[in-house]
Amino acid sequence: MRQVYEQIARVARANTTVLIRGESGTGKELLARTLHLSGPQRHGPFVVASCSGAKPLQIEADIFGAEIAGKEGPVRREGKLFLADGGTLLLQDIEFLPLDLQSRLVRFLR
Repeated sequence: MRQVYEQIARVARANTTVLIRGESGTGKELLARTLHLSGPQRHGPFVVASCSGAKPLQIEADIFGAEIAGKEGPVRREGKLFLADGGTLLLQDIEFLPLDLQSRLVRFLR
């Protein structure tokens, strides 16, 4: 655990993207939240987006946002990418993201 804490401290000082891997239930979200609270984005939002368990269109709308029908016309629903601006976005189960959405996400991140 001491090594984990030392790595958290080292990574938190850097303004970089972090990939956290591990089996289900190992505390990846807790580690991500700890990195967020220890880093320069700690005053920004911590937003979690799941990339599995829903239809591709729902996942796309959740991440990128969408316009939904409202009583008085279309209403813009902001995506998790927008909501995480200035903070941290945790993409859970990103390996389940459909390939077309993976490529769209890569283009956005570039």
